[in-house]
Amino acid sequence: RGKTGIALPIFLLWSPSKATIRHELVHLSQKQFSERWWKFYEEKWSFKKATDTQFLQVPERWRSRRRINPDTLRIRWTSPRLGNEKSIYIGLSLYTIGMLLFAFATQSWMMFVFLIPYCLGGIAGPALQATVSAKVPANEQGEIQGTMASLMSASAIIGPPMMTNTFYFFTHKEAPFQLPGAPFILGSFLMLLSTVIAYYSLKKHVTANTNSDYNNQ
Repeated sequence: RGKTGIALPIFLLWSPSKATIRHELVHLSQKQFSERWWKFYEEKWSFKKATDTQFLQVPERWRSRRRINPDTLRIRWTSPRLGNEKSIYIGLSLYTIGMLLFAFATQSWMMFVFLIPYCLGGIAGPALQATVSAKVPANEQGEIQGTMASLMSASAIIGPPMMTNTFYFFTHKEAPFQLPGAPFILGSFLMLLSTVIAYYSLKKHVTANTNSDYNNQ
């Protein structure tokens, strides 16, 4: 994906759908007409540009690639209605359910159906980022975004060997029992654990703020 064109893979049994092409065209338009898109964000969604100081605190390699992901446009309607905290809980729960359903899919069509709750879980990511960013001072925004990016990179390194070894353990000849969906069950458990951690972390933060306000009074 460049600034003037998009390269999409085309295989014998698969070719890009209209939805995929529209998705990529949005990205292309955002790169070519960034100022027009920002005007749209400000007028329609009440977005505000960061100040020069805040903007420069973000690493240059991120500033040059910034754009709104078409996959997260639904956040504009879910967050105001649910709030970031509920969006996190609901999104992580949907991820948990989706992965658990994947583990027990026996037909190919089931995967397409089970993708519905899994994809809807995408509301958790932006809500989580918004919540974390709101708790950090303006002069530390670059650091917190870098920390979150590092955590995602670490999970991308740890995840593949963890899941492939889990798959091997439950599918080789001497396995205690055959369970090809074991990696998805493990993923579902980790998402459930994340939901619990998020709940207690946010609850603890709210309690701390309440006590602080009470003491100030």
